[in-house]
Amino acid sequence: MSWVIGGITLPFAPSRVIDKLSAEVKAAPYPADLPMILSIGDKARVLEIEGIFAEAGQGKAHLETTYIIPFRGKVHTVVTVSAPDTRYDGDWLLESFSYEERSGVVRAFYYKMVLWKGRE
Repeated sequence: MSWVIGGITLPFAPSRVIDKLSAEVKAAPYPADLPMILSIGDKARVLEIEGIFAEAGQGKAHLETTYIIPFRGKVHTVVTVSAPDTRYDGDWLLESFSYEERSGVVRAFYYKMVLWKGRE
């Protein structure tokens, strides 16, 4: 099974996936000692995905039309993620999408997506 994000099937599994969970924390001063730490609750879960868009025999125009332009249009919208092991499945907000063209590589784009998940 492949990764599918917002209805777009990735040509390769991501090369890097970071699942970040953190808490909203405040530090209150405490006389003559370390501060008192208060945990207010969870922050949004953040998923960072990095990889490459490339297809055998396809050029830059095809990759832009198939991946770059559609993902640019999905930024700040809710997308459904489906991953092979189901750990990341569900609806996520596509917070940002960036891509890079590297000199000498004309048939591939490196990308990074940041997705946020809140309470359901």
